[in-house]
Amino acid sequence: MLASGGEEDAALLAMAEFSFLAALRGIAAQLNCPVIGTAERNRASAEKGGVGSSAGTRRFEYSAETVIGITVEEGKDAPMLPFPQKPVRIVVEKNRNGAAGMSLKATFNGALQKFTDREP
Repeated sequence: MLASGGEEDAALLAMAEFSFLAALRGIAAQLNCPVIGTAERNRASAEKGGVGSSAGTRRFEYSAETVIGITVEEGKDAPMLPFPQKPVRIVVEKNRNGAAGMSLKATFNGALQKFTDREP
C-alpha cells in the first residue's frame, strides 16, 4: 500500500497499473482468449453512464477493446417484473472493432444470475 499521496506515489501506481495491463494483454494474446474485467459504478457516474464512469478504472477502460455497460432500469417507465427479476439495459459503450452505442433490453434474474432477452 502506498504511504503518502504524493506525486511520486501516483507515478509508481501508474507504472504498476500499466505493467499489469501489459501483462494481461500479453497473456490474452498468448492464450488467444479475451480478458474480462468487472467494475462497479458509483451513483453519480451510473446516472451519466458511458466509458469512464466506472469507479477507478479509467486506465482499464482506455486500454480495453470493448466496454459493455449494464444498467438497471428504474423510474416510472421501467417495467414491473416479479422478484428477483430486474429490467436492465446492456449497452456497447466502446468497441474498437465495430459499432458502439448499440443497446438491448434484458431481464436479470438475481437468484439464477441469468440474463434473458426482453422485448423492446
